[in-house]
Amino acid sequence: MDLAMFSFVVFIFSEVRRLYRREQELSLRDPLTGLLNRRAFIALVNLERQRIQRHVRPLSVVYIDVDNFKRVNDSRGHIGGDALLKTLAESMKNSLRTTDFLARLGGDEFAILLPETSAEAASATITKMYDRLLEKTQTIGSPVTLSIGIVTFTSATASADAMIGMADETMYLGKMSGKNRIECRVCPDN
Repeated sequence: MDLAMFSFVVFIFSEVRRLYRREQELSLRDPLTGLLNRRAFIALVNLERQRIQRHVRPLSVVYIDVDNFKRVNDSRGHIGGDALLKTLAESMKNSLRTTDFLARLGGDEFAILLPETSAEAASATITKMYDRLLEKTQTIGSPVTLSIGIVTFTSATASADAMIGMADETMYLGKMSGKNRIECRVCPDN
């Protein structure tokens, strides 16, 4: 009887632990795309920020906004918009290294963390990805384009939120200049 009770308690405990780990993982993922969410992305930026304080290596943060996304939702409904977001997320993921991190920050906004990546390498990687994404959207007949901001940090001079904010501001410079473009900057400015 004691063995049966012990086995039952061990089973319940292992199930609770498994469910807890699953819930913890789900709390860090975007439910639509399966990408990291804002909370997980901020934690990773902070981790990499701490790393560049110890080892002087560049770190690039990329902010992506899907231009004219509202038109997709208006013409194809939210199901069509969701399908486009999934397609874009998958294409972005396939364009990155396994050491890079991609997140959906909300709505039609994505972010990428490129550890140990110089401004030149980040620009080349993101330009290649951008070309593939635009080709993909044209193939499926979508009216969207992308506004992208890349900030390469040569030292950890700001918080994780501020670093993401700088990439967002850089993206908006492109958006204000006519959308469908990539803007880059290095921080601190050289």
